[in-house]
Amino acid sequence: MKINKKELKEKGWSASEIKHTEKLLRPEEDASKKMQIMLYWFIILAMVFLTLLISGWLIPLFMVLDGWLVFVLIIELGWAFGDMIKIIIFHLEHLTKKHYVIAGLLIPVVAIASLFIIVKAAAFTSALFNLSIRQNPLEVSLFYVVGFLIPYVYGLIYTKKKQ
Repeated sequence: MKINKKELKEKGWSASEIKHTEKLLRPEEDASKKMQIMLYWFIILAMVFLTLLISGWLIPLFMVLDGWLVFVLIIELGWAFGDMIKIIIFHLEHLTKKHYVIAGLLIPVVAIASLFIIVKAAAFTSALFNLSIRQNPLEVSLFYVVGFLIPYVYGLIYTKKKQ
């Protein structure tokens, strides 16, 4: 909460009263800021964990689904994760531009790495059981990242226009 010193002086507040009020309100702002930064990092870690978890769940789908269905599923998953993180993170007040950039870079990098590993694991598993799998790990990962970044970047642009 911000205090308008000029307005308070006009209402008859003394300088010591204004200073005391500022001192009382400052710890609350600091605690709120710290809590939101901690929540931000918790959200980032949760999204990384969920990306890894869902990537593991995709192995059987890579072996069963046809090529284009995999890409539709991957882009929808990316879109859902991007939209979730956009909604949650953009409602935190005390984040700086740095926090938005970190989220926009970290999660897609983890997604690329995990999906790349999962597609390789699916290829290994399919070779083990003589099943065919034709997904390119890089293509699958890029589709996820594109799906993730569309709502996230849109949210960045939309919130800038609102301000």
